[in-house]
Amino acid sequence: MRTLWIPVLVCLTLTGCPELGREWTDKEETLLVDYYKVQCDKDDSNLCFRVRDKSTESWKTANLPFTGFSTFAWGNRYSVTVNTSFNSNGKDSAYEFRSVDSTTAVSSADQAFALTLYTRAGVLTPLDDANWSLGGDVAFACGAFCGEIKNAVDAQFVLKLEFTASAGSVTLNSLLCSASENDFNSECSGESTSKWTVAHFQSECGLADAAMCLLYRVNSSDDWSLLQLSGDISDFTPVWGKQYDLTVVKTLSSGGSISKAVLKENDSNPDDKANSTYPFKFIVRGSALATDNSGVIAGYDNAPAMNCSTNSLCTNLNNYISDDQWLLLKGYIDGEQVMLQEVICHDDVLADFNTCVKDEDDVTWSF
Repeated sequence: MRTLWIPVLVCLTLTGCPELGREWTDKEETLLVDYYKVQCDKDDSNLCFRVRDKSTESWKTANLPFTGFSTFAWGNRYSVTVNTSFNSNGKDSAYEFRSVDSTTAVSSADQAFALTLYTRAGVLTPLDDANWSLGGDVAFACGAFCGEIKNAVDAQFVLKLEFTASAGSVTLNSLLCSASENDFNSECSGESTSKWTVAHFQSECGLADAAMCLLYRVNSSDDWSLLQLSGDISDFTPVWGKQYDLTVVKTLSSGGSISKAVLKENDSNPDDKANSTYPFKFIVRGSALATDNSGVIAGYDNAPAMNCSTNSLCTNLNNYISDDQWLLLKGYIDGEQVMLQEVICHDDVLADFNTCVKDEDDVTWSF
């Protein structure tokens, strides 16, 4: 019997016994929390926070225990201190809320979001004929979509719903799609062919790095939308001053936004809008620009140079550029340059700049 204890005694007196595993100490750290929650898993009726460690990272679903954050209100983004526990592999295993470091209400332009809800898990439950509970967390009125939602839940379909969130409550905007689980990816989140009109100018993307993005619309009566893709439309090379009618294959992300667009059919005879008859308004980032050289400011991300000699714009623009301000400009294409006509808005605070931009009827996109 004595010999059976020898390996155990040796392991207890030596460090690094692999079968004991490594212990990871809990750590207090900062976590960023998004302004809405998502279904934790397609088999789960509960909702989970969306979190990230840094503002430069993508949001991820915190589908692990996150306790104590009872003051969370839909429509607010938070920086919080949490006590993080780790598993034997050093991965986050649980968050315990400690304190709120900062709270920011999302702007009205950013309030809309889409949720993909697997109803067979019970994430949607009726409160009455006009209201539903979302994950037992927040209620919403179903409005004009009550019948469609009920039918989808009864059939255990997957629903894609668009909401807005503000001041702790959510409002249903639209029912984007409804399909069986087998058909959902192809009908609601997969690839589809669409006809787009692409504008003869571009505007700042509003992403982490300075870049210009295409503007597109589906119908001539629609407002222009910003295609916030770093690669624009694959296999398509736009020319400023040309307006195109294209056929594209688009791919939607699980959140309902366009994650990819590939050219299917080009426009062999685009409309020529390179003259003063077709002025446009566009946004640029001052931090990506240099002051003028003989009345011309170089563009970025393949945008044409901007001629600021008209109306003595160069002096003011140089000051705004030096201050890294955001700029809403008006101009038109003349040859290979944008002839600037007016500085409509400028501010180094993005929130204040966006407030000014919203007052412009011709600017129908935001970031």
